[in-house]
Amino acid sequence: MGLNLSKEKTADELLAWVAEAVNIHQVWRKESWEDYEFRDGVQWSEEEKDTLINEKNIQPLTINRITPIIKFIHGWFILNQRDYSVKGRTKEDVELGQVMSEALMFVRDQNKGVQKISNAFLEQIITGIGCTKVFYNSDPRKEKVSFTRVPWHDIWWDPFSTPWFDSETARYAFTAPWKDLDVFCSFFPDKAQEIREQYDAATSDSLGSISRDEGELVEDFKRQLSSMGYWADTERKRIRPVEMWYPVFDERLFLKMRNGRILDLEDMSGQDRFEALRYSKELITATVRKMRVAVLFNTMKVYDIPSPLPFDDFPFSTFVAYTDRFGLPFGVPRELT
Repeated sequence: MGLNLSKEKTADELLAWVAEAVNIHQVWRKESWEDYEFRDGVQWSEEEKDTLINEKNIQPLTINRITPIIKFIHGWFILNQRDYSVKGRTKEDVELGQVMSEALMFVRDQNKGVQKISNAFLEQIITGIGCTKVFYNSDPRKEKVSFTRVPWHDIWWDPFSTPWFDSETARYAFTAPWKDLDVFCSFFPDKAQEIREQYDAATSDSLGSISRDEGELVEDFKRQLSSMGYWADTERKRIRPVEMWYPVFDERLFLKMRNGRILDLEDMSGQDRFEALRYSKELITATVRKMRVAVLFNTMKVYDIPSPLPFDDFPFSTFVAYTDRFGLPFGVPRELT
């Protein structure tokens, strides 16, 4: 219907964005990992420890003053979390506002949102950024709206934008969480064979498009622990597919209704479109941003579709503590070291 002024991206174009974000964020992610090490009490480098032990015959001692401060800030947040409250613009909206307030809290509780928001806030304290994501739940037995936390080491964004994922300036934001190969294939049965072929090709190099990073350090640590016993499959096939969100420009037709509402004409069916045209005040043509989502694994683009969400923005919400002179987030440990 509309003239797409920025076409659907090819796999190579999307992978170029992945490479860009991975390379530019490399130093920041390394420093954020060190911030977590400081939180965990790992505050001496191997070189410093060797110098103390071998040259000065001193055992390194750590007095961890960072963890208590982090716990204090996190505890304050947990004790002071607020419920949602929707306020109507007029007296006629008061009852609707109450219903919406209760609906928001219901969705939050169904998704264990209090704990997830708390964990995202904790990551913000340490690394400077915590992230949550809203989407649709594929399981019909559960709440339709899903609300999840995205670990800091599983997300990247356009490094020339901001960590608030502003869709007006960011070309993309993507996640790359670890997934079991069999589970991933079950979501795309018609492409399972090709995905497994991509896996075979990727294991000779690296798993997917992401080079070794902090997320892989976590994965390696768990595999190392599992090798110490018989309770886990050390050869478990796991992959890191990329879920890329990016806006494109599209020329669309909108209807301005008599009550001030704006409706996207091209998202409506024939009968609904006819009814809307009858009661509209003005027909507007505008070039707007429309969000797309693509999934990639290795060099394969599994799918690339318009966002199924009812808004054209990134589905992520970020907690950002501080930003440095380069616009990259950092947390409390950096302030204390």
